[in-house]
Amino acid sequence: MTMCTPTLLELQLAVRADLLGLADAGAAEYVVAEGLAPQARLAIYRNTVNSTLLKALQLSYPAIHALVGEEFFEGAVRLFIEQCPPSHAQLDSYGATFPDFLARMPEAASLDYLPDTARLEWAVNEVLHAPDAKPLDLRRLERLNEDGLGSTRFVSSPAVRLLKSDFPVDAIWRAVLAHDDKALAGIRLDASPVWLNIYRRAVGVEVRQIADWQWRITTALFAGLSLHDALAEAPDRDAHVWLASLLASGYFVDAGTLGPTPESPLMTRESQSALRGSTLNGRILHVIGWLEGGPYTVLALLLRFAVATVFWNSAMTKLADWNTALELFREDYRLPLLAPEFSAYLAVSIELTTPVLLVLGLATRPVAFVLLGMTTVIEVFVYPLAWPTHIQWAAMLLVLLCRGAGGWSLDHLLYRRLSTVSSNRSGRPAD
Repeated sequence: MTMCTPTLLELQLAVRADLLGLADAGAAEYVVAEGLAPQARLAIYRNTVNSTLLKALQLSYPAIHALVGEEFFEGAVRLFIEQCPPSHAQLDSYGATFPDFLARMPEAASLDYLPDTARLEWAVNEVLHAPDAKPLDLRRLERLNEDGLGSTRFVSSPAVRLLKSDFPVDAIWRAVLAHDDKALAGIRLDASPVWLNIYRRAVGVEVRQIADWQWRITTALFAGLSLHDALAEAPDRDAHVWLASLLASGYFVDAGTLGPTPESPLMTRESQSALRGSTLNGRILHVIGWLEGGPYTVLALLLRFAVATVFWNSAMTKLADWNTALELFREDYRLPLLAPEFSAYLAVSIELTTPVLLVLGLATRPVAFVLLGMTTVIEVFVYPLAWPTHIQWAAMLLVLLCRGAGGWSLDHLLYRRLSTVSSNRSGRPAD
């Protein structure tokens, strides 16, 4: 049988798919069997590829590797490689989405500080490998009057990153890398949020905590807002001192105004085009970042009260005219295998108890699971045409089932208590 010779691109794509385990792309058809079967020969290279990618992520995420252990980390990485294979050969940039992958991983759900710790490690990795850039020449700002300075927009250095977290991830990161079990056990996960500045110095990468207002000003400047608008984000008497510190530390590599004159250009033409194009994007990203920074605790509280109200009101309606409710269960709400009276008492019992538990934030995930089941029964056997309403209930319940009750709940308090006991035994961060 004559086999058509593939093009170089077809051969490369087939080999890539086979080595990454994406599919059986038929690369074995092009491998000569000289003492070893083609699939076995490819398996050798496949193992090398997986080992190399695993090693690359170990180097990028050493603290995560130490926190979860060899077996868990290797299993998570192999799943990550399957779902997010590399798209280019630069391994230093592979793994940017690993923190988000950990956040979606059910097995890591109890380690709620893990994704942000990974985000810190990736920020450190990015800063470490960022290209060198010449700092902004501050003499270029001397030609501007007060109005010109207010409208100035800065271009940030590639070797600087900002990160906000609800957990003390900087303390966790340092303690893990220093193998300081005592410091790790003393970390309180319910401490105040942290705003981190990651930057590169001649001696290496530094991670330092900054104040909320400093983080907001710097984030606004990095997003392309004018100096005037950025300072308005967090009015503080020391704001100008902080700005001077950023400028002196080389946090910016270029700057410009909305309308520089030909006589006193403040930016290169390329920078001016990039800045004009990024101004709107910067504002949009700033708004998105502000929205994404909203705590899940508040959202979860609203969801719990919304769902509780729906089912509590249903119970009150039944109890207001119990005889009519029983008649409805006999005639209109009949369920297979269940007596009408039993169904009625079961339904009202669920509708009375689950709202109380939701408001308290106690056993939220089991409650959400029960109410999802009840919603499904209502949709299938009682009101099939009311699916627009039922899908809204299900959406709220699925969020609570997947993400839990949030910080303002008894579930959270119980989890912290259990974490404290566990951390005293394992050496992981405590409450």
